Amino acid sequence: MLYKIPKSFINELLINTNIVELISSKINIIKKGKNYYSICPFHNEKTPSFSISFEKQFYYCFGCHVHGNAIDFLINYEKINFIESIKELSFFSGMKIPKKNIYFKKYFKEENLYNVLNKISLTYQKNIYKEKNKIAIKYLQKRGINKKSIKIFSIGYSNNIKIISKNYIKKNKKFINNLIKSGILYNEKNNIKNRFTERIMFPIKNLKGNINGFGARTILNKIPKYLNSPETKIFKKTENLYGLFEVYKYNKKIKRLLIVEGYFDVITLFQNKIKYAISILGTSINIYIIKKLFNICNTLIYCYDGDNAGKIASWKTLEISLPYINDEKILKFIFLPKGEDPDSIIKKEGIKKFKNRIKNAIPMSTLLFKKLLKKNDLSNPEKKTKFSRIAISMIEKIPGKIIKFFLKKILGNKLGILEINELNPNKIKNKFKISHKKKNKKILI
Repeated sequence: MLYKIPKSFINELLINTNIVELISSKINIIKKGKNYYSICPFHNEKTPSFSISFEKQFYYCFGCHVHGNAIDFLINYEKINFIESIKELSFFSGMKIPKKNIYFKKYFKEENLYNVLNKISLTYQKNIYKEKNKIAIKYLQKRGINKKSIKIFSIGYSNNIKIISKNYIKKNKKFINNLIKSGILYNEKNNIKNRFTERIMFPIKNLKGNINGFGARTILNKIPKYLNSPETKIFKKTENLYGLFEVYKYNKKIKRLLIVEGYFDVITLFQNKIKYAISILGTSINIYIIKKLFNICNTLIYCYDGDNAGKIASWKTLEISLPYINDEKILKFIFLPKGEDPDSIIKKEGIKKFKNRIKNAIPMSTLLFKKLLKKNDLSNPEKKTKFSRIAISMIEKIPGKIIKFFLKKILGNKLGILEINELNPNKIKNKFKISHKKKNKKILI
């Protein structure tokens, strides 16, 4: 059976929401007269045409004509559905959602999973300080993680004690079922088992601080070394970011993000006052994550591990980011020595040198031409043609006009061509056709 959300609750929710505060928590806005303005988050533009009216509690873009109220903004900006927007808006406004006949069954099922994961996380957090589990604390101390970070990131420990007896399962059937649905337990031939045993537990939180999954690190050399929660109704590995909740919590304004691979990288950086680092749960970068990151801030600095996989991931990140780079967006890369990651290199070199690495991060343009020139030499016209064709096809994907202009200028300099705009393949083809026709006419005469 489906339940409807009462219109009276939605109206009350909108009345109690300040759209200016909501939008300013997501993007930078400037007040001009009665209204507020910003670069539109829904299309590429140079001059701010996105307006927000406090009086009308409404937004409108004079460029792409997108418009709506606070609910519409969340749906379009966060790429979420109506139900999820109501949940987020009620959280933002501090309103409690009525429990009777307002939501779909899906909402209650998701809430149950969040509640279960939050409860099990508290159990893990208590476990880590028990005398019988001192191996966990010793391991974290060895890795340089202090008690303050353990608390901030809600780090815990899952031991191998069998607490799931047949009697317990009968008494707590719903709870056990939700533990299975959330990926903590799994059923193997009617035998319920714990997915995570003897592992350090890293809760993965959404922006509200609710836990939707875990990353788990073995301390007894089990395989695999790291184990993530499986795909569930509230957790998708390719869409989650570790440390994002803490970034929002400890930064008034997010000017840049440092994207790394591991949980320990994020925590070590945080301990060293770099509180804008997040992990993408490995090197599985995708369009969804790219868009999400650029929605948070304009400057992204990627620092993958110093191995071949890290180099491949950097180039893949550059390639899929091109359609989302406008004149405001900045993309940079840090390449670490072989076999190093941010956690290990900071312990070897110190935080001062690592901050210099951030300061001297390689711009997207430098990496683009460095990689292309490595694969293509310019020793003859044919090879120059191949190089220019590949480079132009990549540059044309960028919507930002100014950055595109300068990239073409760099390309022109490398090829020894002064008129960069002439490098458009269609223009070259058209010019060739025109000159060819002219030549033919002369011959006929």
